[in-house]
Amino acid sequence: MRRIAKNHRPHWVVVVLTIGCLALIVGGFRWLTPPQLDPLPANSPPADQSALEDSAEPPPVPIRPTRFLNAAADASYVGSEVCAGCHASEHASYLLTAHSRALGNIDLATEPPDGQFTHAKTGRQYRVARSGDRLWHRETLVGKQGQELVSVEHSVRHVIGSGHHSRSYLVELDGFLVESPLTWYATNASWGLSPGYDRPQHDSFERVADHGCVTCHVGNASMMDGNRYRLKILEGTIGCESCHGPGSLHVAKQRVPAPVAAGEDLTIVQPVHLGRDQREAICARCHMRGAASVLLRGRQLDDFRPGQRLEDFRIDFVSTMTSEMMKVVGHVEQMRASRCFQKSDSLTCTTCHDPHTAPTSDQRIRFFRDKCNECHHEHCGLPPAQRLAADRHDNCVGCHMPQRPTNLPHFAFTHHRIGVHSTAGADPSPGRDDVELVPLSDVSHLSPLDRQRGLGLAYFEYADHQVTAEGRRECLRRAELLLTSAAKGGLRDADVLAALAVLAWHRDDLPQAERFATEAAAKHAPGSHAPANARLVLADIEMRRGDRAAAEQSFAQLVQLRRSSDDWVLLGRLRETAGDLSGAIEAFRRAAAIHPFRSEVYRLLSVNCTRLGDADAARKYQEIAEALSENEPAPRRDR
Repeated sequence: MRRIAKNHRPHWVVVVLTIGCLALIVGGFRWLTPPQLDPLPANSPPADQSALEDSAEPPPVPIRPTRFLNAAADASYVGSEVCAGCHASEHASYLLTAHSRALGNIDLATEPPDGQFTHAKTGRQYRVARSGDRLWHRETLVGKQGQELVSVEHSVRHVIGSGHHSRSYLVELDGFLVESPLTWYATNASWGLSPGYDRPQHDSFERVADHGCVTCHVGNASMMDGNRYRLKILEGTIGCESCHGPGSLHVAKQRVPAPVAAGEDLTIVQPVHLGRDQREAICARCHMRGAASVLLRGRQLDDFRPGQRLEDFRIDFVSTMTSEMMKVVGHVEQMRASRCFQKSDSLTCTTCHDPHTAPTSDQRIRFFRDKCNECHHEHCGLPPAQRLAADRHDNCVGCHMPQRPTNLPHFAFTHHRIGVHSTAGADPSPGRDDVELVPLSDVSHLSPLDRQRGLGLAYFEYADHQVTAEGRRECLRRAELLLTSAAKGGLRDADVLAALAVLAWHRDDLPQAERFATEAAAKHAPGSHAPANARLVLADIEMRRGDRAAAEQSFAQLVQLRRSSDDWVLLGRLRETAGDLSGAIEAFRRAAAIHPFRSEVYRLLSVNCTRLGDADAARKYQEIAEALSENEPAPRRDR
């Protein structure tokens, strides 16, 4: 099985187009405090999960109070248009910022020109074209005789990004928002494959933009029936309430004639009145992503509200590995690694960035130099002549926050670790063998069990980021040890149980995997990957033991939860084994509709059409399979 969804790690769609993206230099994080955990033995065996104690689950970590009333659950969102009724000038200036264009509907008049190209690694042809009032993205595989073997075309629903660096796109398929493999790159004014797609076998139109992906590009989006993969966008881009919190209490207060009360209006958050940690949390929600991100027990992505502390909802972890490579979202962690931040009690994101306005291109150098000089008073370690020789504009940022290439092609961003940077540039391919993770935030408010849970889930997620099989196995080993310990202490939430189910399944301990998955599936876990992971493990185990009725039911639930060609392939295999060849072909065709460029799906279709006596269809599917195989890498052997 190829795909197991991990915790809530946001997808690259979030990171590519969040404004002012940076890299993570973990070497600067010597000030971070590792979690207070006993060290893991170097060669400890897999965790003994057969003796998990049935301890009572302790209550979730409490959310620390804030004085702002609109952080309460009874405060609701009203939308930016309501705010603009009284705050027209602020709203008008905000519309000129990149945040206001984080996501939008397609407007053909502002879209880049149509285009087409051939991708050398896959041999597929791509075309972007207007037709009627829609923008269409097309992906085609052409045979040796010039005939179209496979072709898929979808109309684009949303554009992501301000266009300053790039424009990426979402289509709506089967009730899911799905990323297009095509992106417009402003740096070279051309169409190309989206980041992560430039490889022989990529996701085509299968990569779902789930709640974790979309939430940082919209003002408000809700999960349908708690399913993170099915969304309803309520406000189409980042809005007033993203930083000021829900506006219902404030609107109600303003609509009731009353004398102006003295003091602060606590019905709406004014970030300027927050302490540094709470102000930073508003930005960090989207501009801080480590190697892994873990929600605390009982929390959802949408629970956090301005004025609260982000670490009461989510903990981000980073590797201790040092690298100059920029990653695309890393503003906050890089800023924290700066001496300027560490020696100040007030420096934060909004010290230099006003969310309501941005300097024009001809104002930028002076604007940010003036920001530096508020503390440094025109002091620089280099003499003026040397500074001007390096940059005739005497640009502080050019030296101390230079542009650096990122881990995504075509992207270079301002480095937000303020300091002296290496002139050697970024390591183009940093290793991933250092599996030591530490939290980016203070975790002293968490119980030892919750710290074990968080680190265990972080390792479970981080395993998929390892280059070597050894690194992956080590991450999974640590995840199992930590999560087993947490479960023994009573932390048996759906995320822990589903992760333990997958870990046991990886070890082929199917009885243990089934017990964990059954318990996880019975838990209410809105916004979590756990229901899909648990259901997949159950479906696979039921299929292996020949319980077709139970497996069919599990697959029926799974394909409603998410849109994955893998799920339909497994369902087809189940039906094939049971002799239901027509049902198998139907499932394989559904898999091919979701991902039309997987050679194994067409081989399965060819084999089953042959068995049913449909020779013409079998030949057609075999031809497609062979054409696709020419550009596919060898399959991974480790599960």
